[in-house]
Amino acid sequence: MRCFPFKSVLASLALALVSSAAGPELPSKAGVEDLDSDASRLINDLPSLTDPEGAASDGEPLTLERARKRLQQAQRKQIRWELLLKQGVLSQSEVERCTVEVADALAHYERANRDRRRSECAAIQDRLSKGAADQALGDSAAAALRAAEAASAKADAQLLQTRYDLAKINLARQRRLYAEKMIALAAVQDAEALVQKFDRLKTIQEQSRAMADPKTAGP
Repeated sequence: MRCFPFKSVLASLALALVSSAAGPELPSKAGVEDLDSDASRLINDLPSLTDPEGAASDGEPLTLERARKRLQQAQRKQIRWELLLKQGVLSQSEVERCTVEVADALAHYERANRDRRRSECAAIQDRLSKGAADQALGDSAAAALRAAEAASAKADAQLLQTRYDLAKINLARQRRLYAEKMIALAAVQDAEALVQKFDRLKTIQEQSRAMADPKTAGP
């Protein structure tokens, strides 16, 4: 059994996030690759909602071991911050950012695990072609790769959904503050623009899934 990389728009949805800019129009019925490109451009337009400290990098590649450590640190931090919220030390918005940080760390971990499985699968396929391994080993590696790809896609989708949910919560918060004349209208408009970008991303995600597998499409 040959191993092929898992192509999905979900894999591109956890790319590095930079400052906000105007989003493109919704794609027409183009190919899946065009949808992937549209999703990448949209996600690059979204501002980062993660904790800058937690997202910092020392320049070293994010190996599976480093990704696992980062995930464990984010999970421990989330537990601490939820306790501090109950004690009145931290605000709800600070804990919300921590939730995004955990989802982001999980997506990075699953992606690193997927990449390692791909490397292992490729190495085993090379051995199989040379008669240095049996087919059962290749089948096992292929099954492990498929599981890792599915877990990575699920984590990327959950990261997008978490950020989307918090963007909507933030919009409601900004509208309330504006109604109380505590902030300018521009802050509300920025929050609305962010939610609209997530709406477009969700639409692209659904279109890509439907084009990749029509059986999963909705009515």
